[in-house]
Amino acid sequence: MSKANYWAVPLGLGVASLGYWPRGRGVLLSLAVAGGIVALPYAWAVLHPAESLASVSKFYQAEPVLWPWVRGLGQLAGNLVAGLILALLIGGALWVTARPGPMPVATRILLRAAVLNLLLAVVLVVTVGATKIQARWLVPVFVMGTAAGFGWLAPALTRRAFRAVPTAAVVCALLTVVGMVHLRLAPGNTATLDFRPALDMVNRIDPPRLMGDYFTAGNLRLLAPERRIGPLEEIGDEGVLILGALPQLPQGMVVKESGALTLGYGGRSDRRFTLQYHMLVPQFLN
Repeated sequence: MSKANYWAVPLGLGVASLGYWPRGRGVLLSLAVAGGIVALPYAWAVLHPAESLASVSKFYQAEPVLWPWVRGLGQLAGNLVAGLILALLIGGALWVTARPGPMPVATRILLRAAVLNLLLAVVLVVTVGATKIQARWLVPVFVMGTAAGFGWLAPALTRRAFRAVPTAAVVCALLTVVGMVHLRLAPGNTATLDFRPALDMVNRIDPPRLMGDYFTAGNLRLLAPERRIGPLEEIGDEGVLILGALPQLPQGMVVKESGALTLGYGGRSDRRFTLQYHMLVPQFLN
């Protein structure tokens, strides 16, 4: 629930459940509890836009695209199918044998919310011209959609089929965890990148603060928690070490030192990562 894309879930559920709200204080209490749950993290996101939006570059391909929204919608559709294919296959097989009756209210609301959130994703892709969509960003749609589908099927299943569904879910979950561990810890994976040479460079320059993208800044923060390290934002008028491409210099700032480091990956001698760095200082200190 800490993922930023979950902000759309309560909105979709609220709109989808219009017409089903009971009268009385229970509705107000539910709204108050829901508001209390999301108030602090949402308020933090609004008050810290630099941190909240530090990884929005993920929405865009490096190379220019003629019609960005076409590519974005194509990726959205492909990831939607990839994320739901297993649930659709299992659910389709169960539907053929079970033939469920009318959909209950709760599952109808979940399905409506999933569709509304998907439509919202389509609108956002077109509006911001996103060209790179990842399947995990659609997890709220997957969760509500599959919960609605299997909530509809469950009452019509035989006892044997009802027991088979959670067994299949556990097997799929275990296979997924094994695949995730292999992907993250395999030789040459991003998680094995050695940032110690970057830390040596930082200690040599000893800047007042550091700025970089979420990946670079986050890894250095892990190695040097005592240093001032944050996302790329307004540079200000004090010295700062920029990790990555050199941004537009504000008035009064000059580049004191620039360079590039070659970082290696654990278990892979044939793969390297180049990290640029630029030390900026006020002009009167240069």
